[in-house]
Amino acid sequence: MRFLRRDHQWKIGQLVFGALICFIGFLTLFGAAGFFWLQHDLEEKIVQPLLEREVNRVLEGFRSEYLAGSVFIKQMQGLMLESSIPLHGDLRALARFIDALARRENTEEPRFSYVQFGNSRGELIALNLKGEGSLDYYLQDEHHPGLQQFDQRPDADGTIPIGITRDYDPRKRPWYANATDECPQVSPIYFSMGADAQWNASITCPVNRSPEDQGVIAVDLSSSRLQQLLDAAIGQSLVAGVFIVDDHDRVLLKSDRLSAADKHFLLEGEGGKPRFSEFVTSRLSGNTGLINLKTDSQGKFLIYQQPLSKIDGAPSELMHYRVLVISSRDQLLSVFNSFFWMSWIALGFILAGGYVLIRVYRGSVTFPLMRLRRQAEQVAFRDVMSTHRFDLLYPRGWAIEEIVSVQDAVSRMAGSLYKLYQELREQVDFDQESGLLSPIGIIDRLDSTAWQQATVCMVEISHYAQLADTLNKVALRHLWQSLCAQVAPIWAEFPEVRMVRCRYSESRVALVMLGAPQEHEAILARLRQDTERVLGTGVAEEVRVFLCFGVSHCHERSRATMDKSLANAVLALRQAQQPGGGGYCVFQQAMLEREERVQALLAAMDSAHIEDEFTMVYQPICDLQNGRMHGVEALMRWQSPQFGAVSPAEFIPLAEGSERISQLGALAFRKVAADVAQLQRQGLLHAGFTAHVNVSVRQAMNAHFFEQVRDIVLAAGVAPSLITLELTESLLIDDAHHLRAQFRQLNALGFGLCLDDFGTGYSSLSTLHDFDFDCVKLDRSFIVRSTEPGRASSVLPAIVGIARSLQMCCVAEGVETAAQADMLRAMGCEYVQGYLYARPMALTQLTAWITENSGAEAA
Repeated sequence: MRFLRRDHQWKIGQLVFGALICFIGFLTLFGAAGFFWLQHDLEEKIVQPLLEREVNRVLEGFRSEYLAGSVFIKQMQGLMLESSIPLHGDLRALARFIDALARRENTEEPRFSYVQFGNSRGELIALNLKGEGSLDYYLQDEHHPGLQQFDQRPDADGTIPIGITRDYDPRKRPWYANATDECPQVSPIYFSMGADAQWNASITCPVNRSPEDQGVIAVDLSSSRLQQLLDAAIGQSLVAGVFIVDDHDRVLLKSDRLSAADKHFLLEGEGGKPRFSEFVTSRLSGNTGLINLKTDSQGKFLIYQQPLSKIDGAPSELMHYRVLVISSRDQLLSVFNSFFWMSWIALGFILAGGYVLIRVYRGSVTFPLMRLRRQAEQVAFRDVMSTHRFDLLYPRGWAIEEIVSVQDAVSRMAGSLYKLYQELREQVDFDQESGLLSPIGIIDRLDSTAWQQATVCMVEISHYAQLADTLNKVALRHLWQSLCAQVAPIWAEFPEVRMVRCRYSESRVALVMLGAPQEHEAILARLRQDTERVLGTGVAEEVRVFLCFGVSHCHERSRATMDKSLANAVLALRQAQQPGGGGYCVFQQAMLEREERVQALLAAMDSAHIEDEFTMVYQPICDLQNGRMHGVEALMRWQSPQFGAVSPAEFIPLAEGSERISQLGALAFRKVAADVAQLQRQGLLHAGFTAHVNVSVRQAMNAHFFEQVRDIVLAAGVAPSLITLELTESLLIDDAHHLRAQFRQLNALGFGLCLDDFGTGYSSLSTLHDFDFDCVKLDRSFIVRSTEPGRASSVLPAIVGIARSLQMCCVAEGVETAAQADMLRAMGCEYVQGYLYARPMALTQLTAWITENSGAEAA
């Protein structure tokens, strides 16, 4: 508008104002007409989908609570079937077991209200989850007649009950009587025995371990959490009430914002428990979906109901309970009636806007053009005799001036838009920190350049992530400018038109050199000469960085081939950064095949956990004096149907790098705990036996590592003293403070700690004191060089002496000859592990080996 004259601006403003008024009027008119039409189909088009959405939201909330209870009770059933804890007689040991499981769920707002187990003899152990760690215990067994209530765990010393209920039989309760072989199952909804008469929904599972050890476990869904689901639905503007009712139309749960008159009409009291009135129940019975409830005195209500059995995977017993959502039709109609008056207002806007448009159009466009047309006709027929008369017929040529003025304004606007496009394109095509092309800009540059072959060199600043955390954006910009300035003389030796430089990622620069590969060997050699650079950051400080290079060749001119070459250069860069990579690597097809194998192994590893392809083997740890077994080391093996036997040296690093090591570590602890429990039941474990389990770095860094190990071992019924955790020296330097707290808790609980590969890492002697290790393992490299002359043979006695002075036992790994065993025995080493005594073996072979060696010792 600022390009036009003042009178032109006023006329165009009138046109825009009139058009805006008409647009608003037409929009309001059509909106009002549309709502009038929707009013006739209110239930089908608007209300029914909204109410159905709220019902589905409530059902989805019930489904999540049901699925959570199903998962928890299935885990609980599996642990009880595998555990050796007796399920009858004295249930205090079972109380400890259930307490360990229930405390995980006893958060600020517990998902369950009760966790309980009743056996076939009428004995019971139940936990009341009250939230924030607070628990109540109920116990009834041969030592505790009657249902006794405790405010702390009943196995504690000096614990006395705070209440006793006589003649309580859990087998007569609905949650017990309803349990079948199908698991999980939902019991009929019933009311509790207390004065509050709260209703309960229990998820049950049978436990049949033997004719003597059998019963039913159950968890009760928390009614407060279910109440929150209904309260959330009430927050919607069109919902007046949400109710959960049974077959007798009794209200189990409700949340509403109905008026007192509406409540009096819809509900009636019965023994303190509300239920729907007889008039309402007659309309609800036998109907599902939307119900239009109309009365003369109370107006209209829209009710939508669905049974709880609509939950996916829910049992058929829930079909006896329904979800009802109620909305007031009068409230909806009051909104739609207001559009009647809005339609009249819209008509007024249309008439006013139309009047303004007609006046402006006729006065500014139509009349001047008509006068211009008459002038042209008069000139064509020689009716105008002088120029003076022409000026009188059309003074100042208003219409032509307006057309030229608007055309000039549009031309200037187009120029401004093109300039803005150029600025935006420059920001997209170029990186602001380094001044190099962006990944988008390099593709456009290559498409506009003639080439047939190219060499891609990917350059990366090592440990750039840590460096970026310590520098601000201004310092990073100076860092990249300094790097480009130092490498610029090398780039200058190559023709500018045949090299394209790009900031490929936050830490990488891609150099695309056009031409045959042999033409680029000189510049690649120059880049490799000095990989260590000192870069400025715009202040007095300087940063020393190291560069790594990955190279690939592109032999075809196409965008797909160039994208593949860039990806191959990244693979070569990763190989160059590996230990022994030298910081420089040229892509080979084997790298791509290795990457494909890595991705295939990771995909197979995700399904291997479900298909139980991972197994544990055990290598005995023997006493060096008498050859008797002292313990075992647990080693994981993977037999994949797709890849065959996969070496631990291959899949363990992959699991650590992809965050899957926590799952494998937990799986290893479960299998080892179960196998040790089986050996213990067979009477094959002697005093002092311990099973060594390796702990990975990422597994130990889990914040819940202590709870995970504790729960797995206790659930298997194995004493913590039978398990020893093996830690490598490299693990202790990552986060020593966090790890020290974790392992001190495990050590206090009774777990053993062993330092693996002592002497090959970075730990100091103070580490042995900080972590309270019970033993150290001597690396195989020391054992192999112990019989060789030189300084290597003198290191091993020093390590053994340090361990003995700190009152730690020594375990020597990789003993394969009798000479090595004799030498270690003379040094004072207590235990050995190696092929000289036994190879790693499965559990069945280990059982036979223990039996055979025990028989040989007895003979």
